[in-house]
Parts: sequence; structure tokens; C-alpha cells
Amino acid sequence: MKTVQEWLKELDAEKLIEEYQKARPIQYERVESYNSKTVGDIRTSRLLNVWGLIERLRMIPMEKVEIEDNCLLYVHESFCHGNIEPVFEAVNVKDLLLRGYAAENCDYSISEHAMIAGLLVAEAPLTQCYIYELMADVLIHASFFGYEQEGLAELRWLEVKDQRKKVTVLHKELPLDTNQFDMKVKNKDAADEKETREWKRYLDVLKAVNEYNNYSKIKELVSVLDGLSDVLQ
Repeated sequence: MKTVQEWLKELDAEKLIEEYQKARPIQYERVESYNSKTVGDIRTSRLLNVWGLIERLRMIPMEKVEIEDNCLLYVHESFCHGNIEPVFEAVNVKDLLLRGYAAENCDYSISEHAMIAGLLVAEAPLTQCYIYELMADVLIHASFFGYEQEGLAELRWLEVKDQRKKVTVLHKELPLDTNQFDMKVKNKDAADEKETREWKRYLDVLKAVNEYNNYSKIKELVSVLDGLSDVLQ
């Protein structure tokens, strides 16, 4: 099982940058001093910054972490806006082994580059299929506080300054709550029969989409766990 750094060393940097550009297009209206820069200048600056980030993650000494304490990146598919799209996830290995598909996702945006470079990448087939897209997503997380994480020091300072403001790296994915839709259907006594049927159809579609997304995630996690079992043996 390879780390982020190992994958970045193997992948084509130009293709990886293309995926990054597609996933995170330049928002020209937000660029500082836009009036003093040409579109070409902005694109060149972005290209150099992303290229530098890739090289930084390729070369930085990785933080040493036991496999069980590390985070694992994987991909599953989700039906969204009428399309099947990849969803990029990170999960703690120990939590995954203990809780399976109920394990909580991790947000590694506030992790230092040395730790991000050492994150594990699942060997599951779907994850390998989307490897360029996954690594582009890693670059987005790694540049959340700047390409050299210049904004991370300020975040650390704010955490020390006020301990009441805590930044959590874990969040729970809440299951789809269909009760609100059921209540709307039940409470539409005054609505005509046609509108009630439309609500029911909408609810059926919503449930079907949720079932597919859960199935897709669990199916991929089974492959991920199989790969982990081989590594830990």
C-alpha cells in the first residue's frame, strides 16, 4: 500500500495539474491586484504554485506514523445531480478496522505537509481508477492554508490564543433523514391528490439515490478492508 508521496512521485505532474485545474478553477474576480495582472500572469502563477506544491510533497520527509494511527484515502461513487461522480474520503485506519463502514471521515486540511505526504492510499480498484482525481483532491486539501501552508501558523496561533475555539478534524456523515419529507406528505391534507403523488415519487427517488450511494460506499470499503488485511498480516 503506497503513500501519497509515493504516488506523487509516480504520477505525471502535468496531468495531475490538469486535474487540479478542473477541480479548482481559477476565480479571477477573487485574485488580489487583479487589475495589475493579466490572465496569463494569473495562470502562470497558479501553475508554478501547484508545481511547487507537488515537488514539496514529493520531497518533504514524511511524518512517521503507525499504520493503525494513520489515515487512509479511498474513493467511492455517488449519484449527484443526475451523474455518477467520485467522492474522495479519508478515514482513520484504526477506526475503520473497529467500526467498518460506520467509521468517521477525517478532514486533513489542517494537517502539515509532512503528515499529508505520509497518508496511505487504498489499493481498491475504484480508488486506483480515480488516482489522478484523488491526488488532485489531496493537493486541494494541502493548499487550503496556502501552497506552503503560510496560513496554518496563524490558525495555530488562534487556537492557542483562545482554547474555547476548537478546530475538529473529524465529522460524522449524517444519514439521510427522510422523516421531514414523510411529515410533509402526511400534513398535506389540504393539498390535492396530484401534489401528494408528486411528493411520494420525490421521496421514492430520494430513498433510491441514498440506497445506491450507501451501497457504493460499503462496496468500496469492503475492498479497502481486504487490502488492509493483507498489509497488516
